[in-house]
Amino acid sequence: MSSSEPPFAAQRFPDPPSPEERCVHCEGSLSPGFLEDSGQSAPGSVRWIPGPLERGLLGGVKRFGKDRYDVDALRCDTCGRLELRVR
Repeated sequence: MSSSEPPFAAQRFPDPPSPEERCVHCEGSLSPGFLEDSGQSAPGSVRWIPGPLERGLLGGVKRFGKDRYDVDALRCDTCGRLELRVR
């Protein structure tokens, strides 16, 4: 986790999209939401980790010591396109 991010930062609420932000596909308006991670022992929301996916000896993903960033999801009200942004 980066030193500037508090633990469990994914529990913060994202700012809603500004009225001038529009869908890059059709120019429709965007509605905020989130992606749920309901896996075993999951914090409940998805986080982005920079770098390629690396697996350990037992097949688990190597995450120790890597920065983690919250992911905001915005859905277009017109075409349904989903836009993901890293905070």
